[in-house]
Amino acid sequence: MREAILRLIIPDNWVRDISKKYPSAIKFLECIPYGTTGGRGLIEIEGPENVPKKIVSDIKNHPSVSKVNMSFLSDGTAIGSVFLDKCVACRSLVNSDCFLVSASCVGDGSIEWRVVTGNDDSLFVLIDDLKKKGCEVELINVGRIIKKDILTTRQENIIKTAFEKGYYNYPKGIKTKKLSEMYNISPSTLSEILKRGERKIMFEHFR
Repeated sequence: MREAILRLIIPDNWVRDISKKYPSAIKFLECIPYGTTGGRGLIEIEGPENVPKKIVSDIKNHPSVSKVNMSFLSDGTAIGSVFLDKCVACRSLVNSDCFLVSASCVGDGSIEWRVVTGNDDSLFVLIDDLKKKGCEVELINVGRIIKKDILTTRQENIIKTAFEKGYYNYPKGIKTKKLSEMYNISPSTLSEILKRGERKIMFEHFR
């Protein structure tokens, strides 16, 4: 298995405009297809007081965004989903043999993807398709996968709590709603965090 870091600028996308405006960290926890041409991203926004709220407001008002479902945690961090009716980068990824492991905004309008793939050919097919769709793409690094932490701290904490509280038991020891209240997030956001973390664990196990 190969791991690669790609830096790309996606045309007509909120990330390009908003990451230039704010220095706060915007992390993508998940990117999946939405409809036939769009994409949905589960994002986490951190920053100084009130800045995440301003970022969320700007995301909602961006012409590329069709819908936003966000929750604010007690520390001011925002987490939730952003829906796009059109996302060329997401479609290129879905049609490739590469898997997105993580993504984050760089701050200059670009976004860094960490992807894994079984061979170099599929990586360069992805890069070529992204360029054909109007994305600016730079291959930063490529190499063999090395052993490392596969979960973010937040994913690990939530999955560990879910396990300890019996969420994975049958019948469940704790319901989604109760578990989400413990972290001051919506049930739908909690479910997406769990699915993202579970996918990483399964990928690491079965690869």
